Amino acid sequence: MQVENPNNLPLADRLTKAELLARELCDHLQVGLLPKLGTLRASSKILDQNEVSDQTIFDQTTEVLKAEQFANNIHESLIKYLQSILRDAHGVLGIDTSLTAYKERKNLAEIQDIVMEEEL
Repeated sequence: MQVENPNNLPLADRLTKAELLARELCDHLQVGLLPKLGTLRASSKILDQNEVSDQTIFDQTTEVLKAEQFANNIHESLIKYLQSILRDAHGVLGIDTSLTAYKERKNLAEIQDIVMEEEL
């Protein structure tokens, strides 16, 4: 999925595109990914090989992975637009971006620590 450079668009167009991508991501998660995950989860709980074959589990897993990759692509595009919007908003408002970058890195580390703690 080729993403155009959001910095080449006017701010109003970037806001519109970001909203569109956010809605598309939300719709895909609700209609595409979550139902497939639910089906896979239900199938994985059935222990009878005659009722649910290995091929069925494989096919459902493949569908979940494809839906997840599509969601990741939309998410990456959305993040690019939002970062571009944030840079321009900071410029317009006169916010020092060096301090913001430090806060973002600090928050990212905190989020990673939480995720790592949950995995243990």
